[in-house]
Amino acid sequence: MDFLFLDDVRGSEANGSARCGEAEVRFSLEGTDDGRITRLDLA
Repeated sequence: MDFLFLDDVRGSEANGSARCGEAEVRFSLEGTDDGRITRLDLA
C-alpha cells in the first residue's frame, strides 16, 4: 500500500481509499475509541 486516505470521518465511522501504484480500493470502516477496527467493508 502506497497511500491510505480517510475522506469522510464521522465519529467512529469513516470512508476512504487505499492505493498501491495505479490500483485503488474504496472502503468504509467503523472502530472503537481505542483505535480497533470493528467493521471494514470494501466497495
